[in-house]
Amino acid sequence: MNKLNENEAINYWQSVLGVANSDITKKHLERLFNITIAKMVQSVNEERKLISKREETSKDKFINNEEYDFFEKEFKYLNDSLENLLEKYNFILDKLSMRTSLLKQFEKMTDSEFSHFIIDEARLFYEDEKNGTNVISTSEDPLSYFVKKRFHTKGYRLECETYYPHFFELINENINRFLSYIKEVLDNVSFDFNEIKDVYFKKYNNIILEDISLGDGDRHKKGKSVAALKFSKGKIFYKPRNGDLDVAFFRLLSKLSRFNLNYEFRDLVILNRRDHSYFEEVPYVQTKNNAEFREYYEKLGCLLGILYTLNGTDFHNENIIACGNNPMLIDLESLFHSNIFINENIYDKGFYDLLKQSDPSVIDIGILPKKIVKNFNNEDISLEIGGIGGEEVKASPFKYSKLNIQNSEIIHSRDFGLNQVNQNNPVSKFSDKDYEIINECLKKGFILFYQTVLQNREEYLSTIEKLFGNLEIRVILRPTYIYSKLLSLSKNIYIIGSEANRDVLFSKLAYERWDQLDFVKSEYNQLKQNDIPFFVSNTSSLDISDYENNYLGKLNDSTPLNNALNKIKKMTSDDLTNQVSLIDQVINLKRYKDVSTGIEFAKKEKDLNLQSMLSTAEGIGEMIVNRAVECSEDTITWVSTVLQGKEEVEFGIGPVGNDLYLGNAGISLYLTYLYKKTNNKAFYVAVQKANNYNIEFLKQEKLYEHGNVGYYNGSSGIIISLAVSNLHIPIPNFNDVVTVSLERMRRLFDECQSFDILTGTAGLISSMLCLEKLYPGKYTNQVKELLLLSYNHLFRNAVIDGDIAYWKTSNTKAYTGYAHGNAGIISALSRLAEVEEELFGFKLVDRNFASKILTYIDNNFDKQQGLWETIPGTNRYSKGWCHGPQGQLIAQTNVKLGLPELSKNDEFFKDIIEKIKNVGFGNNSTICHGDLGSLKAIEYYAKKMKDKKLLLDCKEVFGSIYNDVLSVNWKGNIISNTESLGLMLGVAGWGYEILQHIDYDEMFDFFDV
Repeated sequence: MNKLNENEAINYWQSVLGVANSDITKKHLERLFNITIAKMVQSVNEERKLISKREETSKDKFINNEEYDFFEKEFKYLNDSLENLLEKYNFILDKLSMRTSLLKQFEKMTDSEFSHFIIDEARLFYEDEKNGTNVISTSEDPLSYFVKKRFHTKGYRLECETYYPHFFELINENINRFLSYIKEVLDNVSFDFNEIKDVYFKKYNNIILEDISLGDGDRHKKGKSVAALKFSKGKIFYKPRNGDLDVAFFRLLSKLSRFNLNYEFRDLVILNRRDHSYFEEVPYVQTKNNAEFREYYEKLGCLLGILYTLNGTDFHNENIIACGNNPMLIDLESLFHSNIFINENIYDKGFYDLLKQSDPSVIDIGILPKKIVKNFNNEDISLEIGGIGGEEVKASPFKYSKLNIQNSEIIHSRDFGLNQVNQNNPVSKFSDKDYEIINECLKKGFILFYQTVLQNREEYLSTIEKLFGNLEIRVILRPTYIYSKLLSLSKNIYIIGSEANRDVLFSKLAYERWDQLDFVKSEYNQLKQNDIPFFVSNTSSLDISDYENNYLGKLNDSTPLNNALNKIKKMTSDDLTNQVSLIDQVINLKRYKDVSTGIEFAKKEKDLNLQSMLSTAEGIGEMIVNRAVECSEDTITWVSTVLQGKEEVEFGIGPVGNDLYLGNAGISLYLTYLYKKTNNKAFYVAVQKANNYNIEFLKQEKLYEHGNVGYYNGSSGIIISLAVSNLHIPIPNFNDVVTVSLERMRRLFDECQSFDILTGTAGLISSMLCLEKLYPGKYTNQVKELLLLSYNHLFRNAVIDGDIAYWKTSNTKAYTGYAHGNAGIISALSRLAEVEEELFGFKLVDRNFASKILTYIDNNFDKQQGLWETIPGTNRYSKGWCHGPQGQLIAQTNVKLGLPELSKNDEFFKDIIEKIKNVGFGNNSTICHGDLGSLKAIEYYAKKMKDKKLLLDCKEVFGSIYNDVLSVNWKGNIISNTESLGLMLGVAGWGYEILQHIDYDEMFDFFDV
């Protein structure tokens, strides 16, 4: 092996860490490990030298293909050790059967843990053309072929021992931890055996332990996980922690009768010890009739209320079992989960502290429907993980590795598995009618419990304090998938061959987190021993420790119990209304798929009652203000329907964020004009607080480092919202806010990896042109600099292929449409071309470049569909503003104004307007996906082209939309019967359009960018 120099090592470690440059990499590693990079490189070279020596003496033997069980040495040791271990326990009758079972479990765990390693090694094997040809010609499964022909040979075992000594160290460490944990379980069972018999198997005489099955969940504390103990007369579960929280919770359920709750909850039989516990197996029993079905969900609603008061989280489908009319919570270690987590390098401290102040809502508990959505090959894959089931078998967004033969090549690919129906479903299949019942019953149980607490608050507080004081709890500092991903990556062949590379990989956790170094070092050390990091605290303490009780520090200023007690003290009828609204919306997202509005462009209404319209707009504003979530005395935000996934076809309920599209910026924009129209002080105060939230958000350096600078979905759009708002509701130090934000954007501009109008540099162009128009001359120098940077960024990063140009990164595929693709980019460049000579004194936008952007769009027009393919080759088409003809109309209108030499003819505009009229109405009434967006696009063209007849048609169509939809449905039926609050996808957008049609000239047109 060649000797590495310092630059080679740093460049590789920089790629492992994913940081900006080599200087940052060097500084980070030297600070964390307290040694010089030179010493680290020296250590790597010493390791490589040893490998080279082994290679010299063994390489000739690598070709030995004599059959040999790869893990024979390790598994023989495990087998012999298990045989000796099991011999000591007389309550195990068939020791051979248990040993065989445990060996199979360990083998399965090993296969799963090191699957990446084996697949990557197989891929290297097939780089030899002969090996690849052999398997392709036989069409044999390539992984099976590799395992048979190469993996289980003496030569390959020797080769791995030569190049991957740490691989075998990990295997042996896993074996020793496995043996240690099995011994711990058996020792505890032996000590507790008589009580186990008395508690769980009292009516039986002779009880023997037949098997131990370790769970598939995360392993903590040196490889421990939940273990199923199969006895001759039944099964119980062993947990390597005490059951204090679980015992307290079920005691609380038993005490609820004193509060006159009408539900009798099933108990869970728990045998509790200081450092471990036993739980009965809860049988999965479906409900027998409608009465049981209703009772199940009323009880679940009540449990939702209890968990809400106890700051419960992570109660997803695997943590609930349907047992007849009883929903059984089987893992309560995530009670009292406050907003204490390690700053995930997303937020700066100021905004992070703001986030920590907000109480968790019913959404955060995990019981209500919740989807994980991932984009793969330009398709959104979703998985329902909420505690309320109802999903049939479908694709899961979690990928697994496999080898495929594609086009006569061996490919290491990642594909999606299937999501199976879980035991949280009290019936096999759900109908829309069932969801209606679920919604009704959940709300009934939740309301009953919540009102009971309001009526008996002091007694309930006292009960919680007595039951849950001074109990150990688990603290989740980061989402565990982050740890799982790092552990998986550490088994990569390029990482596992070097101890230093593993160290560097795990050091990602410490990047820019020096104020939390004790926590990070504990995470690092636990990952090094192949564990998912685990932390503990106490309900009555601020202290956080690792699982060995080593004190690490504090991450909050209030104890977990006090957080819950304070939340209970703050419970009000208004909060009840808001939480019930969230329940209603989440369930409705499952009930309602497509909601047709019945609107057609031909359907017109000439008479509009302006007073009625203003009354509706004010009602919308009051609802939005009532739904606000207070983060601090001076800041508010909202929880609402949000889009999930790149393709924007999945909806969920969650925090709205800060942007113009769905978040605070768009909502604040609406409330600003509503205040101006009504002079209602409540709207004024809400705008101030929403703006304060966004100003805190804009202060974050990391916001700009991530390069999210776009108009609708990025930081520049937030600035525009503040700029508009400031004209009507003055913002203290507004000039400083804008100047500093623009300077941050300029300084960290190079981090931007997005190009579209939603999140990227095309959006920044739109925002800067907007800012110059709103405040002419005030920020011109900064505006011009950012416009030049943005244009050059687009030009430099474009993929130019002959007569076409487009943009393609891992996050932004080559879309054609307005929101994510070429149409939005050419739209921004056209607006820039309109003012380039006035601003710069020369033509900035290269017309040949602009022509290539347009050609890419033209090439993806499907004449048969009369629509543009969203992404070339996908056969997917959109009928909405974001990807469809509405956005294309806006873009081509701007081309006609700014780049007239590249403009389409009148026939094109006539055809596209007709297409929007035919396909763009009746789907829903939002701006992004529905009637209002279609209408706004046509209105935009009509205004710019001064087409009075078309403009009048649009006004009359709005009358139909207002009378038939907006005035009727604004109280909760925006998207799929939910209270979507945002501008582009919600009721703030409805209100904004109502105000615009009362007096257009007074309003800022956020489409006119």
